[in-house]
Amino acid sequence: SHFLHDRLEQLTRQINQRRDVMKESEKNSKQVNPQSNSASTRPTTETRIDEFVKELDIAIIDSSNMMTCVAHVYELTSQLVSSGSTVSEHQAKLFDVVMSKSEKELFNSPDAMAKDYASTFVQQATILAEGYPETRPLLLRTLAKFATMDRHHFGDTCLGALARLASGGGNRVSEVMDVVQEMLLPLIAETKEGSNSERDSIIIGLSKLVSPAFLEAL
Repeated sequence: SHFLHDRLEQLTRQINQRRDVMKESEKNSKQVNPQSNSASTRPTTETRIDEFVKELDIAIIDSSNMMTCVAHVYELTSQLVSSGSTVSEHQAKLFDVVMSKSEKELFNSPDAMAKDYASTFVQQATILAEGYPETRPLLLRTLAKFATMDRHHFGDTCLGALARLASGGGNRVSEVMDVVQEMLLPLIAETKEGSNSERDSIIIGLSKLVSPAFLEAL
């Protein structure tokens, strides 16, 4: 579609911009520490949102590494969310971005940078899941794992992406609803008693996916 083509072009421009920033950062780093090993392999991705975006950058522009990168993102998401820490601690780690000198010229603050990367990550995941069915099972579950994160409205944005993917028709509806049943409904059941902000945010997001009658039955 024209929309998909335009979004891919936009993301490609953003990727190239980020690569320029990273090259400048690496250049400055080598000037400070000239004995660093320039022949090292691709660094291990950290559990920060900007690193997640860089991983999906590679998936979008290099089809030979697409599934490896998508699987890596899912693995890191699983490690982050299943670490036994609280949602607040997960969010602190995920959005604790470190700005380079070049990035400071693009963003007003680390928080603004994290917000931009969070939005970009969801767009990347949506486009990959729409265009490459083989990535969909892992990306749907990645989006679902972030459902409880309310910082920068990240969880709600991820749930909105699930809704958009479900609206594509065909097998997508059943694929998304399988993930909802597998991963989100148990979270609601666990926190059913009393008021709970995590449960509330999931229910609000699910309202984009299911009927009011379904929500009343929870």
